[in-house]
Amino acid sequence: MSREEIELKAEASSAAGNPENSELKMITFTLADKDYGIDIMQVKEISRMMEFTYIPNAPFYVRGVYNLRGEIISVIDLRLLFHLPVPEKEPAASDEDVENLIVLQFGDYYLGVVVDRVDKVCSVRAADVQPVHPLFSDISIKYINGLAHYDGRLYILLNVGLLADSESAGGFISAVSSSDTVKPVGHRTVAAPEAPVSDEGKGGALPVPEAGENDCETDSAEIPEGSFPESRSDSVGESDNEKSFAAFTEGLETFCGFYINDWNRQAIRDIFFRYIEENGSAPVFRTAVEYSQLMPFLNPQEESLWPNEYFDAVKSLNPDFSGKHFNVWSSWCGYGYDAYSVAAAFLSIDENLPLRVWATDDDLLKISMGPNLTVQNVDPATPLIDYVEETKSGFKFKKLLAEKLLFEYHSIENGNPFPKMKFIVAKGKISYYNKETAGKIIGELYAKSDSGSYIMTADYESLPESDFRLVYSGSIRIFQRI
Repeated sequence: MSREEIELKAEASSAAGNPENSELKMITFTLADKDYGIDIMQVKEISRMMEFTYIPNAPFYVRGVYNLRGEIISVIDLRLLFHLPVPEKEPAASDEDVENLIVLQFGDYYLGVVVDRVDKVCSVRAADVQPVHPLFSDISIKYINGLAHYDGRLYILLNVGLLADSESAGGFISAVSSSDTVKPVGHRTVAAPEAPVSDEGKGGALPVPEAGENDCETDSAEIPEGSFPESRSDSVGESDNEKSFAAFTEGLETFCGFYINDWNRQAIRDIFFRYIEENGSAPVFRTAVEYSQLMPFLNPQEESLWPNEYFDAVKSLNPDFSGKHFNVWSSWCGYGYDAYSVAAAFLSIDENLPLRVWATDDDLLKISMGPNLTVQNVDPATPLIDYVEETKSGFKFKKLLAEKLLFEYHSIENGNPFPKMKFIVAKGKISYYNKETAGKIIGELYAKSDSGSYIMTADYESLPESDFRLVYSGSIRIFQRI
């Protein structure tokens, strides 16, 4: 259906009147058997296609680019973006095998979104659009403009403007178009030369990234994993270097949203002064990319199941399982990858362990997806393989494991009414809070640990030696409360 056809249908159903009687014209479609709508004014056209051109290193929800009558447009899959089930399809051989695409227009940019099925064009009174309860939908409330009834069906009205807003948590056009693989040219995008791609990288399945994977390549010297040496100061120019370090950390805050706190200060100082030793002057960076090349851990990591190293690290602890309950806190659990992984790690040591995993996050979209998390790949060499079963849409976690987890929508900043924890997963998140908030969160984490308890952190984070001892160091660290 072309845009002209859509507009003709819309005009046929338009109605005059005051704002309360004005009509909202929308294209309706389905995702995971629920009805959705998009404002027709944001739709360029509706199309169907069989194949996309794959983009190396793109986010998991990006299906690739598509040639739409000479326009090369970026395409994302709303089902993958919202972590909804994706029906399996046989290799394209008929009209039933094509994907349904709605082409959205944002100024000079076009963006294709894949949905399960496009339904029809309909109109509802603007006054009849109702607000939505935070727990109503399978997706985050921030993507929802409201609810509307039409012809006996309830439609969820999407706020697709977030897909183009570079300042929002979405910003997908900005993210895709400014990458090295797709570049904007007016309102067109053209694919850069394709790099060799493995079979695992193709298609629309949700990948599970390897630990430490990031989108920023760097030719700078590697920063050794494990323990960072003591920070140092120069006998000559020490004051200037300290001023430069202050400016460096201000840039970290401005360009990367990364703040210095009691856990990461040692590592950041070591990286900074090592740079001076190797280059003869302090680093002066003006972009997030420059910072990320020096510190790859600054790049946001896609959530993933634990690699073998993490399971081996937990097993090497020989934890004390005595007590009525073995409580674990997966803070900032996101969609639940850490929570399921840590549960499997401890059950693989003692399958009869009275385990309770408190999985919390302040992202409603993510935490609501946790109980029904589906993954596409599970390493058969990890303990997780014993706790999953394969379905048409991927691997689901067995009840034996899932029933050990309690998912809660909760902000770690607002107090934590949980019992004392034997093990806390708290890696790589505190640095993205300002100093005051980070200090409060660190205090909360300490308050929930007892003598003998463990806290898992990122490899650049260190806990005070006066209260903790380092018991494992690698791509992550584990500290035990003294």
